[in-house]
Amino acid sequence: MVAQSCRMLPKDRPRYLMGVGFPVDIVVCVALGVDMFDCVYPTRTGRFGQALVPWGQVSLRLAAYAKDFLPIDSDCQCPACSRCIPRAWFHAALGGRQTNAVSLISLHNLTYMLGLMRQLREAISSGQLPDVIRRFFSARCRPSAISSMDPSSIEMNQEPEGCGKSDESAKVSESKKEFDFDGPPPRWAVEALASVGVDISDIGSPNPNSASKDSALAGNSPYLSHIKNSIEEKENDSNYSN
Repeated sequence: MVAQSCRMLPKDRPRYLMGVGFPVDIVVCVALGVDMFDCVYPTRTGRFGQALVPWGQVSLRLAAYAKDFLPIDSDCQCPACSRCIPRAWFHAALGGRQTNAVSLISLHNLTYMLGLMRQLREAISSGQLPDVIRRFFSARCRPSAISSMDPSSIEMNQEPEGCGKSDESAKVSESKKEFDFDGPPPRWAVEALASVGVDISDIGSPNPNSASKDSALAGNSPYLSHIKNSIEEKENDSNYSN
């Protein structure tokens, strides 16, 4: 439906999709031709103590984070992560219904979404969107070594020095990660992206060589070229308003 609608809409006008806010949905819909989104998801999910991260989410209400002294995402520059506020503090603050914790998680989620959209725009302009999409989905699929780990062997993080990860805490943190997918990406996403020339069929597969076509071919999609050309046309059109 999204792909068909985008094909029917004017090529020189922005395409707006209301109510879509999940990162996976946004990435797929951007590839299909959508320009703008409007959704409460980043702040609403923040109110429930769920932080958005490149591999999926961090459900800070879970007991697993009660003694986790790492920031939500060490690569994030939001007000919480840049100050090294640990996950353990969020876990305790959410349990105590401290509203500042909810506000900080919401700011973190908005920072993540803004960064994701910025990355997608830059990828379109540089012709690297297929590669960025593949990396996005690869990061969200649980590695087989972790999925086969005995849950009873998972321990709590110990406080690392500063805001970085010690080798040991990094291993434990990896074992607790809440990946979006325990296996390959969902079929609907694979098929939707394939319709515009982006192949992610090999991601999360036990046999990485089983892809139906090389990912480099994805860059030849005429529809992705249309997206890039549309952006350039809008930037050069003096009548187009940001």
